Amino acid sequence: MNIDKSKLHQLIEEQLLNSLSNAKLAASQAYETATHKENKAENKYDTLGLEAAYLAEGQSKRVMELDENLIAFQNLKVKIFSQDMEVGLGALICLQCGNGELKYIFISPVSGGTSIQYHDINIMLITSSSPLGKAIKNRLLDDDIELNDTTYQITNIW
Repeated sequence: MNIDKSKLHQLIEEQLLNSLSNAKLAASQAYETATHKENKAENKYDTLGLEAAYLAEGQSKRVMELDENLIAFQNLKVKIFSQDMEVGLGALICLQCGNGELKYIFISPVSGGTSIQYHDINIMLITSSSPLGKAIKNRLLDDDIELNDTTYQITNIW
């Protein structure tokens, strides 16, 4: 399979930008709700405005986190891995599970758990601090990895 790592990086960046845009919209809506005059407390038991303020604060923190993630990913240079290189940051690998299922994993500095659709394959971003990320770090093509009673084999690296 031919993988264009530059295109993959672009798709991941677009996904991160989309998440940031959605978070900014949610933060803006939460701020509007928190500051709306109808949400002013009428008595000490009326907590709608306070709850909205907490939500707005949480949304603002999420925006900052996503912005930092985007910057961290943009600083990741496209790196092409050869078949004899160890798995590391920026690697795209194919893992074959014991049942024959193939999983495509991209080692990212941020946004672990994010899925990207690249042509007809689903690629999951993981960080090197995740259990799977730790298990595959510095491994080579054809290495077997045991994690949570599941065996994986690295069948390709890009």
